[in-house]
Amino acid sequence: MKTKKLLNIFTGLGVAIIALSAAWWGVVYHFVSAQNGESMWASLSCMASLSADCNFLRAMGWLRGINPYEPLLFWIGVTVLLMSLLLKNSLQSVEEPRP
Repeated sequence: MKTKKLLNIFTGLGVAIIALSAAWWGVVYHFVSAQNGESMWASLSCMASLSADCNFLRAMGWLRGINPYEPLLFWIGVTVLLMSLLLKNSLQSVEEPRP
C-alpha cells in the first residue's frame, strides 16, 4: 500500500516539475519574444531542446536580467513522470490475479 502512495506522489511531482518548467519557459520566452517582435509560440521547441536559435534567445533574456531557461528541468519532470507511470503499470500487472 505504501508503494502505491509513493508512486502517486512521484506522479504528482513529475507533473508539478513539468508545469514549473512550462511556466519558467513561458516567462523567459514571453519577455524575449516581446523584445524580438515574435510570438513566444514560435520558440516552443526550446522547451525541450537547445538549438542555436534557442541559445540566442536565452542570451537575450539573460541580458535583460532574466534567468535563462534550462530544458534539463523539463526532462527531469518527464523522466520522473514516465518512470512513476511505468512502475504503477507494472505493479498493477503483478498484483492482478490471473484467471
